[in-house]
Amino acid sequence: MCIKKRGIYLCGMAIDDVFGEVSWRNFLLSVMDDFNWIVEDENICEAPYYGVLNIYRFMQIFIDGNEKYLSKYEGAVWGMDNLPDEHLPLIQQALEVYTSNEPIDKHEQKTGGATWDKAALLSFRDYTKEKGRDIWKS
Repeated sequence: MCIKKRGIYLCGMAIDDVFGEVSWRNFLLSVMDDFNWIVEDENICEAPYYGVLNIYRFMQIFIDGNEKYLSKYEGAVWGMDNLPDEHLPLIQQALEVYTSNEPIDKHEQKTGGATWDKAALLSFRDYTKEKGRDIWKS
């Protein structure tokens, strides 16, 4: 969806020739499935920067209620402006890992080679899980 809506053709086959259409409904189902996996058990601790950045993309879509296709980076920036400050250190760390040019050992790819505060990750998970429940009710 994001590639079709926001991708830039550099070389090879055109984007429309490679990727088919994705309905907004199917995109939302995919985003919701991803969110549900991230907040299940301690999955956010397994892949922290992926989880943090994708949760913000989810939150933006469902809180703002518009058809925006934010990148992980844009979702995090949205989160810094719209969600509690107590989670800012996690967003900042996730962005640092995501934008780093430092090589990462393949065994550290899920953590970005960083050490993460498990309590902060679980607190963030709990906050967003509760926020997600509120969204489903409305």
